Amino acid sequence: MKKLLITGGIEKKNPQEEWSGFKSGIALELDLASLECKPVLEYYTPEEFRPPEPDCSILFKSGEVHGDKVVMTTQTEVLIYQLPDYQLIKRVSLSCFNDIHHARLTDDNSLLVCVTGLDSVFEISLEGNVINEWSSIDEDIWQRFELGKDYRQILTTKPHSAHPNFCFEYKGEKFVTRFMQKDAISLTSNKQFKIDVGGPHDGYVLGENVYFTTVNGFIVGFNLNSCKRIFIKDLNEMNENKMRNLGWCRSLLMVNEHEAIVGFSRMRTSKFSDYLSWVKEKSGVGTTNDFPTRLIKYNFKQDEIEWTINLEKYDLNAVFSVLALSE
Repeated sequence: MKKLLITGGIEKKNPQEEWSGFKSGIALELDLASLECKPVLEYYTPEEFRPPEPDCSILFKSGEVHGDKVVMTTQTEVLIYQLPDYQLIKRVSLSCFNDIHHARLTDDNSLLVCVTGLDSVFEISLEGNVINEWSSIDEDIWQRFELGKDYRQILTTKPHSAHPNFCFEYKGEKFVTRFMQKDAISLTSNKQFKIDVGGPHDGYVLGENVYFTTVNGFIVGFNLNSCKRIFIKDLNEMNENKMRNLGWCRSLLMVNEHEAIVGFSRMRTSKFSDYLSWVKEKSGVGTTNDFPTRLIKYNFKQDEIEWTINLEKYDLNAVFSVLALSE
């Protein structure tokens, strides 16, 4: 692993609301030898796939690298780029897409998409046909939402009941995280990973284990076969200044079982208290003494931080994915 791909967004000046705060998506390549970044993509969603200006928010959410391709997401699109030149070769955008947080190619070469705004997960063919759909709560998707309505034109459907935001596969079984329930569940069985310590936001499958970040600064790992917890680390305890908030702990790349690269987004306010309740739990820590959006490399065996990179100097103001690029 010599390079990383980092996805996120460029913030608007003086954003008024969290769901309309970003003007474009941005992706950086990080050279791990020099620890320098270079921009490789800046993206603006076409008008037909998003709410009207000036309220629309455009940024890259989370994706996955698959060989010589990378799947990227915006609020309302799944994009597939050809590596290493980042040529856009496929766009899928359906009327049910709202606040997409993550997408990946499945073992069957379909797309698994976290449609966070509809509290659901969709499996979609590369031609844009719905193969499967799952609600992330005990309620049919179309009981609460309107089938056929173009949710791409709607700024937000918050508050969400589950806020699913990371999907993954293991031995053909599909799973998704649920922020509000603080867990990850199978979409086809009763398997559950009880994360408990915070709302999950990203994940990484490493062999027979899966690891999750929580927004309040934990990494929690589970064995995928037994569902038993095998790892927990409070990154706040490694914070160089415990009176400053780490920020939104989102992005995760497990280098191995002892090393992790984690992306933190600078704190932003939310009108929905459930999403920021963890901030209130930290006495003396708030949004006025926050760190910038950044990457941190952790070594848990040595219990140390190996490096930190301020991403805001490259105009990336919120980070969602940290992906290893194939050599």
